[in-house]
Amino acid sequence: MSVRAKISNYTGGNHSNVEHITWNWNKNQKKFLSLSDFIKTKAQFEKMKTDIKQAISKLPKVESSVKDTNWFDEGITKLQDIKTWNIDGDKFVITFDPYQIASYNVGIIEVSVPKP
Repeated sequence: MSVRAKISNYTGGNHSNVEHITWNWNKNQKKFLSLSDFIKTKAQFEKMKTDIKQAISKLPKVESSVKDTNWFDEGITKLQDIKTWNIDGDKFVITFDPYQIASYNVGIIEVSVPKP
């Protein structure tokens, strides 16, 4: 079972702050899953990053913003940097909150990539 929640709060300023939280539960093993249960090698992690970049390239507004900055490469340096993910069949759905890999005006970025 895979669940995602969106939390939004406003503390002043130009806009609210948005954060997503996910829970991925394996009912057979009776435990919460982490990406490291699926991504076990550096090569798998690098492939996942490549797949994410390719998925982003299909989102023109997002792609131009991400390409013009180093936010993705600087923000996703290890598996633990991918904090919000869900399982959808044979794919991972990765959610990046505002400011994680692009400026706020790009919004929430969601991409699907194949599971290894």
